[in-house]
Amino acid sequence: MKTALRILILLLVLLVVIPATFITLLTTSYANPTWKILSEHINLPFQAEQVSYDFPYHVTLEGVSIKQQQIPYVEKVDVWLNPDIRHDGKWIVDSLLIDGVNIQYETLAQMNVDGIQFHQIALKNIDVASRDFSVHGLNLQIQSPNWSATPSILPYGEIQLSAKQIYWNGETFNQALIDLNYQPQDSTLYGASFRWRNSQVSGQAEQYPQGWSLVNVTLDKLKLSNEQLQSLLAKSWQTLPIKVNHLNSLDLLNADIAWGDWHWQNLALSIEDADLPLSLWQTRAQVSLQADSVRFQQQTAIEPRLSAVLSPGQVQLKELSLDWHQGRVQLSGLFQPRKWQLDTVSVQGLKWAMKPEDGTGWWHAITHTLNQITVNDLDIERSQIIQLSTEPYWQLSGLNLEGSQLNLKRPDQYWSIWDGNLEASVVNASYDQVLSSHAAFTSQSDNGLWELTRLFAPLDQGYIEGFGQIDLSLPSKPWSLNLNADGVPLKLVHPYLPDALKVEGLSDLSVNLQGLAGDYNMLAYSLTGDVEANLRDTSLPSQPDSTLNAVTFSPIRLQAQRGAVSSQPVTISGKTIRGKITGAFDMANNPLSGLTYQLIQHCGQIKGDIFTSAPTRNDCIAEKTNQTSGSLEEPNVAPTDLQPAPDSQKQGQENILPPTPMNIIKIEQQEEEREEEIIEEAEPTINEETPEQPLATEQPLATE
Repeated sequence: MKTALRILILLLVLLVVIPATFITLLTTSYANPTWKILSEHINLPFQAEQVSYDFPYHVTLEGVSIKQQQIPYVEKVDVWLNPDIRHDGKWIVDSLLIDGVNIQYETLAQMNVDGIQFHQIALKNIDVASRDFSVHGLNLQIQSPNWSATPSILPYGEIQLSAKQIYWNGETFNQALIDLNYQPQDSTLYGASFRWRNSQVSGQAEQYPQGWSLVNVTLDKLKLSNEQLQSLLAKSWQTLPIKVNHLNSLDLLNADIAWGDWHWQNLALSIEDADLPLSLWQTRAQVSLQADSVRFQQQTAIEPRLSAVLSPGQVQLKELSLDWHQGRVQLSGLFQPRKWQLDTVSVQGLKWAMKPEDGTGWWHAITHTLNQITVNDLDIERSQIIQLSTEPYWQLSGLNLEGSQLNLKRPDQYWSIWDGNLEASVVNASYDQVLSSHAAFTSQSDNGLWELTRLFAPLDQGYIEGFGQIDLSLPSKPWSLNLNADGVPLKLVHPYLPDALKVEGLSDLSVNLQGLAGDYNMLAYSLTGDVEANLRDTSLPSQPDSTLNAVTFSPIRLQAQRGAVSSQPVTISGKTIRGKITGAFDMANNPLSGLTYQLIQHCGQIKGDIFTSAPTRNDCIAEKTNQTSGSLEEPNVAPTDLQPAPDSQKQGQENILPPTPMNIIKIEQQEEEREEEIIEEAEPTINEETPEQPLATEQPLATE
């Protein structure tokens, strides 16, 4: 019995002494040989190249190899045990440090630490990788980590993180620093910073029940092309474990951003109290910005400044100022998708040259959804507009325009002024080659009844003045126009005349017209009134060389009655050209026709319809063709007119001097007599008016 007791006591002593001996040896220089012997006789799940033990709770393992293949090699592990080594069925570890490991994210996600309670975990020099995510040079410290109910492998707790590089879904974040109190709710990001796309990013964040709010986020020197921005927006940001739905404050500094047709250079943008996702007409936010320049399609603005408040369905623009085409533009007001309510619009010193390459798509893109614009106060001063996109070109210089309580509507494809007063003046204006100086224009409108109260435009040798009105509130749009003009250059009507009738000179004009402008049919069946024009200092191009020849026109009188327009016969008199214009036309006809002209020149007869560019008969072209081909065919004219004296013919072709006023009177009287003969006789022979200037070939004017 005593022997058995002695053996039992010896075994107990050995059970205590042997572990104590091994533990004691681990604290000495014999720690590594001791650990090697121990690991050879004990089936441990890992192997370590070096082991040291600091009594009583600190163990250091170096060169740790995990027997499970998916667990990689670990350079160093430090474990600080808790005096209460096990509690509530869990091992208690005060601190765990893992230094130097390269691990796959999927392996890390599968690790189970439910049986261990850590007070602190620290990771150093860790590399984590997966298909779309990797971290290089990770340093992580977590106080009181808690994996219960966490949605990710990252536990709840006080987290401090740094990484040389984080890669996610094609995006790289360098030199990342994060200080985070991560909790199941009401988490706080005390600070975060990293470099992204050569920009420095920093900020804070707070968690609320509905999601995260970003606070004091700053991006410095961010540069994004439109392609890069579209690629960013297409990424699967919604797969991230956090949901950001609010911006407390966001600042872009020194940014270069291209977005669609917009390009901002050196942009400084501040967004406060904004709901996400950002949308112009659905977001609540306060926005302010300034930039060196902004480009939208073909238009560039210099030094834009903006301050605005966004709310669902509207944008309250507190201030917008910019330099555009060398002018200063300032405006403020309330913007809605279909209506702009502008408080003030000011333009100073604008110099806008509209060129073919500029286009108007930018304006359509901005206003295509609009149907109303109101302006309380409009002021344009010392501005210039030059239109070089399409012919005829025109320009306004020294433009001054004032408007008050303006209401512009677009019930159809055209804008019109429904309410308000508008006054405009220009120092110089031109249309094609017609010049005007110190022109003035005033109008007023009340509930769609627009009135042109004054129009006065001095010309080089005359003026244009007039007044009129149109009722835009009615579908038929009834209108009336009264114009009086003196010295109007006839080149203005050249685009609407056939080549043979492109008369040069001046016109004294009187217009008194009225009708309906609801559509073309209304206009065609309602046009009523009269137009009278007295042409002076006139000349017509001869055929086929287009040499100008002095002529006189009898007064032109047009009378319109419900779209049916009649013209009193117009006679054309000259030494080398004579003819007439007769007929009538109906605005309801398509195409227009009925106003005919007949001209007789040296080369023969030209006749046609004014509304048709090509004449129905042109002997001059036929004669030119015959002369070019060497044909001996003679034009179908009276024999006495075929061969004039060579000297006189040469004299008439070389230079035809304008007649004196007395000669004009005589010529007009002679032409009136001839017109009477033309009406009575079918084909009379035309005699020479002066022996010095005989007509080479002439045909009589045939009556219709």
